[in-house]
Amino acid sequence: MAINFAPARCARPEALAAQKALNVFTREALDHAAKVGRPKSGKEIVTLRLDPDVIKALKADGAGWQPRANALLRKVLGLK
Repeated sequence: MAINFAPARCARPEALAAQKALNVFTREALDHAAKVGRPKSGKEIVTLRLDPDVIKALKADGAGWQPRANALLRKVLGLK
């Protein structure tokens, strides 16, 4: 069984045809994707409001700023 997803609107008919071809997935592929997913990290997703300069400083070292922020918080809170 194939599942069709509604494609975004495209201005060019050939782009729309290509997009429709890419938006068809088999049930097996969707079931596999649902099983694989992301590995469990044991972490919780939260929303946290930070000052822009704090975010800028955390992102200054590039990718991985969220784990660095987590490590800084653990250090300040005296957690392992």
